[in-house]
Amino acid sequence: MSCPILWQNKDKTVTLIDIPRSIAAAQGTAEKSCTDALLSSEPLQDPFPSTDPKSADGKGRLTGNAAHDVLHEEYQRLLGQALVEARAFHHAEWCLKRTVVSSPRRGPAGSSKKRKVTGEEHGSDADQFRAIDLPNTLLTSITKPCLNPPDFRAQPDDSTSTGEYDPGSSLWNANTQPATVTLTSHDITNGKSTDYNFRLPADSTFFLGDCSTPVAFHEVVRDQEQRFDFVLLDPPWPNRSVKRTHKTPGTSYSTIPTLEDIKALLLGLNIPALLSEKGYLGIWITNKPAIRDLVLNLFACCGVDLVQEWIWLKTTAKGEPVTPLEGTWNGRKPYEVLLIGRKRPAHILPKEGIKRRVLIGVPDLHSRKPCLKEMIEDLIGHDGKTLEVFARYLVSGWWSWGDECVKFNWNGFWRAESADHTVNGKRSGDIDDTTSRSMS
Repeated sequence: MSCPILWQNKDKTVTLIDIPRSIAAAQGTAEKSCTDALLSSEPLQDPFPSTDPKSADGKGRLTGNAAHDVLHEEYQRLLGQALVEARAFHHAEWCLKRTVVSSPRRGPAGSSKKRKVTGEEHGSDADQFRAIDLPNTLLTSITKPCLNPPDFRAQPDDSTSTGEYDPGSSLWNANTQPATVTLTSHDITNGKSTDYNFRLPADSTFFLGDCSTPVAFHEVVRDQEQRFDFVLLDPPWPNRSVKRTHKTPGTSYSTIPTLEDIKALLLGLNIPALLSEKGYLGIWITNKPAIRDLVLNLFACCGVDLVQEWIWLKTTAKGEPVTPLEGTWNGRKPYEVLLIGRKRPAHILPKEGIKRRVLIGVPDLHSRKPCLKEMIEDLIGHDGKTLEVFARYLVSGWWSWGDECVKFNWNGFWRAESADHTVNGKRSGDIDDTTSRSMS
C-alpha cells in the first residue's frame, strides 16, 4: 500500500499528503499495515471559479480586517513558495488513485438516481463503489435517549478489549488488538434487526458520546489515569452554507448555530484537565477572523501559547490551488489553518516566533481533514498520547471522542484493495457492512 506522504522537503516544512490514504494508514501499526481503501470523492481536476467581486464598488463593500489582511498576505507568500518547491520535485498527480463513492443524482420529479459510471470518469467500474450511508439515527440512538437503543457486541470478546455501554448516553471501548464492533439496530415497525459492523484499529480507544456533556468522558479519562500530549479538535464551526439536504454518503455533519454557542461548548470541554504538563493543543479554524480570535482567547484560558501554524493548502489533482491564492480575505480561501498551542509552566516566559508548516492535499469528502498522525509524532514522539475531539474516525494509538467518532470506521466506507476475485458471490472489495434479519 502506498505511503500517504507523496513528497516532503528535507526540513518537513512542506508536505504533499494524500488525505484518504493518510486515514487508511492510521488504521494500521508498524507490525501490520492497513491495506484496505477508504471511500473518497472524485479528485478535483480544475479550480473553482473565483468568487471575488470584480468591480471597484464590490471590492469596496468587503469589510476587511487590517490585521487579518496582513496575515493572509503572509500565508499567500508562504503557500506560493511551497507550491514552487513542490512542483520542482513532484511531477506526478498530487493524489493517489481513489476508490470513489457513487454520488446520488436527482432525476425527473426529484427522484434520486445513482450516477452512471462511464469510461470517461476517473477510474474504471471496479474503482467505483456503491455505499449506503449510515442511518442518521444509528449513532444518535446510542448517545441520546431513545425507546429502542441498538445492541452492542465486540469481537474478539476477550481480555484485549475493555469498555462500557450506557444506552442513551455513551459507549466507550479500548482494545489492544484489531477488533470488530457490531451495532444491532431494531426496527419495531417491520420486526427486522440490522447489524452494522465497525472496524477498530489496534491500540485505539473511543468514547462515543456528546461533547456537550463531557462529565462521563472525563470520568473515564481519570479512571484510566490518562493525560494527553496532544489534543486535536476540528470543531463544528457555524457554517451557513451547510445544508441538511441529500448528500454524497459520508458528507453530512452537524454544526453549532452561533459563535457564542460554540465558545460555551469549547470552554465546557475542560481541556486543561486533559493536557499533560507540556501538552499541545491543536484546533482547526475557518478563515473567519472572529473564529481565529475566539481560538486564541481559548488558548489563553487553557494556559497555552501559540507555537505553530499548520496550513492545509487545497489543490487540484494537477497541483493548482482550488481557488486563487490572491483572493481577498473575505473571499473563498484555498486553505485552512490548524493553530497549535503548547502548555507552558507558570514560571516559564513565552518564546517568541511561530513555526509554520504547509500541508498540500487534494480535498476529500466534505470537511474530512488529513490525518496528522505522522506530523504529530514529530512533536510528541511515537509513544506520545493523542486525543481527537469531535472525531469521525479512529486512529491506532489514539483516543477519539465525539458523537460520530466511529462513523468512518463502518465497513461500508471501506473496500479491500484487491478486487480480482469473489468471496461468497461478492467481489473481494465488497466488505460486509450490514446484515439484516428478522427479530426473534
